[in-house]
Amino acid sequence: MRWISCIFFSLVVWATMAEARDPTQPPGGSAPQKIKTKSLKLTGIFQGRQARAVINGEIFTVGERRHGIELLKVESGRVLVKWHGTKQWLTLVPTKVKRRERK
Repeated sequence: MRWISCIFFSLVVWATMAEARDPTQPPGGSAPQKIKTKSLKLTGIFQGRQARAVINGEIFTVGERRHGIELLKVESGRVLVKWHGTKQWLTLVPTKVKRRERK
């Protein structure tokens, strides 16, 4: 009787896992839509063992190509991309941070 309970529990867990949503996919399970943009905006750079950049809200690693954007090189404060066949440098623009006044 005990092994029947174990088999039943295993089947329930397996069925639940089969229906579980992949947390790395967008809600709804649909594939991401192509980015339609007239310009590129660099909003972040991560340097280290594997350099990355945030371009138009998406994280790219060096050599990665998506939506017609290929990240070629990451330097301090700027990145080199190939976008629709042309190479161009994107510069990281500092953002203003509002600070609360201390009382």
